Amino acid sequence: MELILIRHGQCRTDDGSAYCGWTDAPLTDEGVRQAYALAKKLAQRRLTAVYCSPLKRAKDTAAPIASVQGLVPIEEEGLKELNFGMWESKNWRQIEREYPEEWLQWSRDWKDFVIPGGESARQMYDRTAHKLDEILECYRDDKDAQIAVVTHQGCIRAMACHVLGLGLDAYWRFKMGPGGMAVIEINEGRFGILSHWE
Repeated sequence: MELILIRHGQCRTDDGSAYCGWTDAPLTDEGVRQAYALAKKLAQRRLTAVYCSPLKRAKDTAAPIASVQGLVPIEEEGLKELNFGMWESKNWRQIEREYPEEWLQWSRDWKDFVIPGGESARQMYDRTAHKLDEILECYRDDKDAQIAVVTHQGCIRAMACHVLGLGLDAYWRFKMGPGGMAVIEINEGRFGILSHWE
């Protein structure tokens, strides 16, 4: 089985100007172009299913990918980005200025600090890992399945850590730009092997 992790195309905050978790930011024109480029690149494959986050930037990236395959994207709440709560749509400088105590706490314990009104990295990790396990279980008996998951950078980091058996400590070792993708081979024992990352 192959798991294809896909980051949504560019949206207005992908330049680092603000954290965009559950904010429903649309794709930019470049993001739309990236979505269609991904669809073209993946057209050579026979995808079994396309899953996506219900946020617009992920849905609009998944739509052309699924369409080329004759599929309909399956939206899953568990694939949403980290909920930044009160930090949504702010950059780190604003957060440091407006929430100095919380920012310091996050800096000391980024895994378990719960962002006010949002969630912790561990909560997001557990949520996405659980959802990924549910998805993979559906195709357990199909060794040729090719499952595409269109989601967000935080979720991709979490899922890569999970399926490769690295745990949350390896979270910051993965980075994927807008419109990027990775292919992870999953063997029968659910052991993941990273075969492609771009």
